[in-house]
Amino acid sequence: MQKRTFFLFIIILQLTSVFAREISFEKIDMTSGLSHNSALCLLEDHEGFIWIGTRDGLNKFDGVNFEIYKHVFFDTSSLPNDQVNCIYETKNHEIWVGTANGLCRYSSKKNRFSRFDLAPTVHSESEFIRSIFECSNGELWVGTTSGLHIIDSKHKTSKFILLRPETEHLANNIQSIFQDNKGVIWLGTRSGLFRYTGKKFDRIQLLDNGEKDQPIIRDIVENNEGLLWLATEAHGIYVLNNRNEKPLVQYELNTANQILPSNTVRSIFFANKENVWIGTFGGLCIYHPELNRAETYNFTNSRLESFSNNSVRDILRDSQGGFWVALYLGGVNYYHPQKNMFRKIGLNKAGYKNHVSMVSVLLEDSQNNLWLGTEGNGIYFANKNQDSFAEYLKFSDVETTENTIKSMVLQKYRLWVGTIAGLNSVNIKTKQIEKFRYNSYASNSIHSGHVLALLAESNNRIWVGTNGGGVQILNVS
Repeated sequence: MQKRTFFLFIIILQLTSVFAREISFEKIDMTSGLSHNSALCLLEDHEGFIWIGTRDGLNKFDGVNFEIYKHVFFDTSSLPNDQVNCIYETKNHEIWVGTANGLCRYSSKKNRFSRFDLAPTVHSESEFIRSIFECSNGELWVGTTSGLHIIDSKHKTSKFILLRPETEHLANNIQSIFQDNKGVIWLGTRSGLFRYTGKKFDRIQLLDNGEKDQPIIRDIVENNEGLLWLATEAHGIYVLNNRNEKPLVQYELNTANQILPSNTVRSIFFANKENVWIGTFGGLCIYHPELNRAETYNFTNSRLESFSNNSVRDILRDSQGGFWVALYLGGVNYYHPQKNMFRKIGLNKAGYKNHVSMVSVLLEDSQNNLWLGTEGNGIYFANKNQDSFAEYLKFSDVETTENTIKSMVLQKYRLWVGTIAGLNSVNIKTKQIEKFRYNSYASNSIHSGHVLALLAESNNRIWVGTNGGGVQILNVS
């Protein structure tokens, strides 16, 4: 029995060196079903629902449809207010919602809300909730514009605390709450950073100007090295080394060192050690710590037309690896890394693009240049330093079959091209063409006009695979 050997040639083309990859976002706004275009906060719950808090309602998204929750007068099972500033899910899967007029808890079984009565404060009006955080002991810490509420671990009662005795002190306006890996609780306020170690609240001086004009801290996160990253309202980001008794600012990220597009930072998210997503008033910044460089994506950046506004309020990565960016007056922008693996490359001809509908053959030469064979439009070429393809050669201005490319191979300075009209040899130095066509009267002609496969050997032989004519070997002189 004759032994047959089949060869499978797999060519993996890496286009990264020739064509830069860009992040492209999908816009989700009121035209998509969102209740309001000013998105303020984001959460993915344990069931995979995406919650979006806006200035006019709370949205629960199942991947297709939105369910919208709003305040209803005289209905205590509705939201206390339509402006939703923060959403938080506890370890026991309780969802808490902070609004501009109080705190509530969501019941998934009843699909309703129950309002939580916070401890009395120095103000008679209802609380403007800014932040919610569950500590390791099960207590729920709630930051408001007038002070701190601590709800017990059973989530039944609360107590009220002022960080500063003066009721109107900006330190009592709590913007963010975080507990580090050592169990220390940090509070970001409109008058700087505070640390709670179990006994008292110590103020951490970030600026050497005493009590006055300490930066507003909008977000606090911790990286793998135990450094705290502080998002401020007008000073960029402070990276704090808190290993010692007296924490010190290790370094800063801001507009002065050309990292951030704006010094007003609202949100920080560590995607991995190579990428930190930073939400600013001037757009989304993706910072690469190891390289100390960043890219900015915003509404005014022409390379990202899909980014719908500049003011980023929150950032979320869901359990499927997708990124959600909440934007003030811009809805929500969504990006998934697997959705943007490829981008379309236009093929140019006489000043206009994308006239080629099908590419049938890809060939990479020893210089990393790319050759493209098309269906009916001949051959296109891209130098490794170019950002687009240009027409290289057509075998006929009339016959489409001559320009329908099915196979290509390079042998020294010759480009061998199989079409549905026959075989062509192109001198890539002079573009001189030699054609080989089927001739029923010539025994040494090619056996079929459809040349579907080509293989070049180092001994000047070309293997030619045809449709219906078998395989032939061409000895090249």
